[in-house]
Amino acid sequence: MQIAYIHGFNSSHRSFNYIQAKLPSHDIVPITYDSHQPLRDSMLQVRKQLPKGQFGLIGHSLGGVLAVLMAAEHIDRTIGLISISAPLAGSKAAVTLRWLPGHPKVISDITPTAPKIELISQLKLHVPTLSIFSTGGSLALSGEPNDSVVTVVSQKALPFGKKAEVKANHFEVLMHEKTVKLIEDFLFEAAA
Repeated sequence: MQIAYIHGFNSSHRSFNYIQAKLPSHDIVPITYDSHQPLRDSMLQVRKQLPKGQFGLIGHSLGGVLAVLMAAEHIDRTIGLISISAPLAGSKAAVTLRWLPGHPKVISDITPTAPKIELISQLKLHVPTLSIFSTGGSLALSGEPNDSVVTVVSQKALPFGKKAEVKANHFEVLMHEKTVKLIEDFLFEAAA
């Protein structure tokens, strides 16, 4: 099985090292892209790196947004989609951050009313999908439950698929044994 791993903002493909080492043997496709650029440019970079044939998609945070968008484009080749701690309904913090001088261009593309975020809210993909939402952090400025980066409501926003909670913060979720078990049961058990 080929699995493409899409990292989050300010991260790299190495953020999945723990998960990859704990999962059963599979073909790892580490996706790299510039997470500061506009979302459409990241989509072009990711699209070029997707494997030929069928594949699973796992994306963390911003990578989860990209994974959903790639699954929508490649529905015939996507055997499973997993988003982890992804701002699938956008980020309210991005609304304010986009006004700061020198902000990364992607910030404007992840506000709740950004076109790609609104597209995600309207999707009804017929692809096995799991949204892993993390609840172990707390950023008091948010005003609503969050994982220290993304609100729980935004992480659970896909209008389709299964949802599963991991009590870890936004980054610890990638090194949590429950995350590994959820991925293994969802992608590997179903393929067996």
